[in-house]
Amino acid sequence: MKIQKVGIYPNPTGDILNVTNIPEKTKFEIHNMVGQIIKKGEIINKQVPVSELSTGAYIITINNDTISEDIKFIKK
Repeated sequence: MKIQKVGIYPNPTGDILNVTNIPEKTKFEIHNMVGQIIKKGEIINKQVPVSELSTGAYIITINNDTISEDIKFIKK
């Protein structure tokens, strides 16, 4: 079985970050560029709302039992 890489779009994003190739009940953490956790929770309907974040660069960590992936994204 081939494991597909987790993806996010659009990047840069405004309000919603869509996440691909993840199972249900996958968790996320969003960190700023100095490593502080800004937001965390469970990904619902393969979307993460980010409208309340300030403009800038962030890293989203997506993880569950089989996935642990860090992806950089830009909030515009």
